[in-house]
Amino acid sequence: MSGPQTQGYTHLQIMYRILVNVEALNMVESIGNVTRRRTVPIIKPKGPGSYVIRWVPAVSGEALAHRYQLEVVELTKQSQKCKDCVDYWSEKGEFLKHFDLRFYAQQCQQKDKPKDWECILAQQIEQQVKQPGAQQKTQKLTLREIQFIEMMIVTNSVVEDIGGFMVEQGPTRRTSCVRFSYLIPTFDALEVTQLDHQMHVRSALKAETLRIKVDGREVTVQIPYYVQVTSAVYGGNIEVDLCCIGCYSNINGFVDDADNLFQQLVEDPSCKMCKDVYNSYKGLASSTCLQCSSYERRRIGLESLRPILEGDFGAKRSRYNPHGVPEIAIAVLSTKPIPTPPATLPLESLLEAVKSKVEAYKSLNVNSEVLVYITKDLGNNVHERLEQMVKDKLKVKDDQIASTIPEFIKKIVDKMDLKCSGTKATGDSS
Repeated sequence: MSGPQTQGYTHLQIMYRILVNVEALNMVESIGNVTRRRTVPIIKPKGPGSYVIRWVPAVSGEALAHRYQLEVVELTKQSQKCKDCVDYWSEKGEFLKHFDLRFYAQQCQQKDKPKDWECILAQQIEQQVKQPGAQQKTQKLTLREIQFIEMMIVTNSVVEDIGGFMVEQGPTRRTSCVRFSYLIPTFDALEVTQLDHQMHVRSALKAETLRIKVDGREVTVQIPYYVQVTSAVYGGNIEVDLCCIGCYSNINGFVDDADNLFQQLVEDPSCKMCKDVYNSYKGLASSTCLQCSSYERRRIGLESLRPILEGDFGAKRSRYNPHGVPEIAIAVLSTKPIPTPPATLPLESLLEAVKSKVEAYKSLNVNSEVLVYITKDLGNNVHERLEQMVKDKLKVKDDQIASTIPEFIKKIVDKMDLKCSGTKATGDSS
């Protein structure tokens, strides 16, 4: 696959549509005995200068990012070189992202504590930021110390490398390399989108006769309640800045050169904590994360998109596991970012808009390629019509079309420049 790699595609935009029936994927609150579905207002054009507002079901970008990061954890643990590069809370499926290192310092006093590298960093920070006085206000950190905190976290946590974080100390911030839109109903399926309340009750006739009183009130054994469910065709957008993965934000460099960058910070007198923390860290088994290359991290970042595109995300799946079918997904691989249209446009308009964007940016010397997934699960008639539309509008060939999401992801991985060849650090493909 060396041919496609020379194109230097480092930016990925995906527009995808999923048909989902009877789902409760993103609930927000309970009012009495009703569990409410997340809804959002959207504006739909009726004609030139004429609009109407609709409240529709939605799945938040945060819900999608949570499932995506769970997949990042699993694929990282399966990677030979990166298997130790998962932080304590991410491994538990709770993405705290080192929000406050003082919290971690307290946790490190417990029997079940974060990983050694996290404790070394957190305890050193706690000692440094404390000031005399009851309130113990946070002391400002130097730029070098902020750079050191980011390097420690990014090097040792693939989740936070890809998904970003915000640490109170500093503050130290890293923007996510992957961005998810909300999933909302597509314009061409808006009229058939439905919300309904389903009664959820379990029968316990014998237990009801044995109810006890607490504080003078009978305790109900089984309370009937209502779950708000919906059926819709959702559209969503995903953006991936590939070369952001494995690249530090606050210091110029990649994880592939982490050892040298750490040494520069250790030798800088303005980074008071760097020497002690790094020397302790080097003696740990987790320092093997210095061998977790940016190439491997980027592969993990791309392959972790699979469950999102397959519709494997969301809440209440134990009793409301949805009937979902990924309908179509369009990937635009490019050498520079191309602002693609929202996936919620009517399908023909979406294909036209993608074509126009690709052609417009080609005139600006932005090379790109389009890959497409088309479902076969809705029958041959639907598949053939979608395939013909895609070929007519986007001029794609058979080898650019996939019929399964794993095949679609593999085509993307094979075409993208995982080495980020235009940068100083290329990573390691071995």
